[in-house]
Amino acid sequence: MKIDLILPPNPILQSPLMEAPLGVLYLAAALRKDGHTVTVTDMRAEPDLNMALLPDHADMYGVSATTGEYHYAKEIAVHLKKNHPKSLIVIGGPHATFEWKSTLQDTAFDVAVLGEGELTTCELASGAELAKIKGIAFKTGNKGKSQEISKTAPRPLMEDLDSFPFPARDILPYDHVFTSDLYYGARYGHGEIATSLITERGCPCHCSYCANWDRKLRFRSVENVVDEIKHLDEVYKCKRFRIVDDEWGMGRPRSMKLLDALQGLDIHFRAHTRSDVVDLELLKAMKRAGCDEISFGVETADDAVLKLVNKHETVEQHRAAIKMAKEAGLRVKTYFMVCLPGETWETINKTKAFIEDTKPDKWTLSTFIPYPGSDIWANPRKFGVKILEKDFDKFWLFHDQSVIETNVASREELNQHRHNLWQFLSKYDAARNR
Repeated sequence: MKIDLILPPNPILQSPLMEAPLGVLYLAAALRKDGHTVTVTDMRAEPDLNMALLPDHADMYGVSATTGEYHYAKEIAVHLKKNHPKSLIVIGGPHATFEWKSTLQDTAFDVAVLGEGELTTCELASGAELAKIKGIAFKTGNKGKSQEISKTAPRPLMEDLDSFPFPARDILPYDHVFTSDLYYGARYGHGEIATSLITERGCPCHCSYCANWDRKLRFRSVENVVDEIKHLDEVYKCKRFRIVDDEWGMGRPRSMKLLDALQGLDIHFRAHTRSDVVDLELLKAMKRAGCDEISFGVETADDAVLKLVNKHETVEQHRAAIKMAKEAGLRVKTYFMVCLPGETWETINKTKAFIEDTKPDKWTLSTFIPYPGSDIWANPRKFGVKILEKDFDKFWLFHDQSVIETNVASREELNQHRHNLWQFLSKYDAARNR
């Protein structure tokens, strides 16, 4: 079967090609392993949809879309259904996973893949009867108003992650996978080429702002990760990696074993984790293994807000983690989120004071968005939130406008919070770079 996997535009990002699209590359590798001919149409850096990039005569087209990309996915589906009516048109990704019914009712897609996609997509490509494929939703009946949406039983998560082939990085142009700004990050310059790498899947945490369908933590073997790193070094001469695990180090014995194995590879990496996972022993082991930078999702320096959004971390834990990371010789990046439930001007001032005290080396500021699948989307009143926008093309994490109001702040006030903290952080960077 000829299959084209499609990545929609992502114009809100400063550097949309910075990270390799691992999800789609894993899908491509799995489909190739089953003998299919696969292409990937990468529109991430396009300013708008460019349908001329789509190949003709694919038997199946698959679009991977976040909530912010959903409006692009809809337009792609209309184009494909009009021009390739005999092809199977499939959507996957977090939005379709949580909003499968409205997605299929609202679009020209035939099938939605729910959750982890490799095995499900391979079954679709095999021509199996839709009703017998676990982990999908699909249209049934005649076209038009009489069509119904059916959902099959959930597909169990793959326990043996080593059984998946390495991502098909060769399927895209080199500079869509290996980039000079990934290792330092947007706004922080360029250096040697790097690529993204994942060593585990899942996150067991229940943060109320996160749309997380995979709460079971699963690990690749140490040997499998080392083999991929050696492959990337031998084939692409790449020795720098951003490890995109949700919570690096949460499986402590395996993490320490992996760090021991990495020491002899002469590589450099950066990783992300929670403040309540690390201690000095782990951070020093990371440094010895080639880690240059660790990032923490601080979000806010207001304990009341952290508790409200079910973060299960405290400001003091964040403070201690940053101090230990610096003691271990690591650069520290902090992720902050603004326009959160319960946020006030006092929250913003506490976060500024925290930044001045802890002095992170880098930062990223995002805007809280109540994504479908999150607890706040499902139960906004529980968090004192009123969702003002249901126009998903405004649901971008790095948008400069809030889509909510809360019981303590209007939408206008939340936007002012964001502008104020952004200005503060920009001045903070400028002062550090003098």
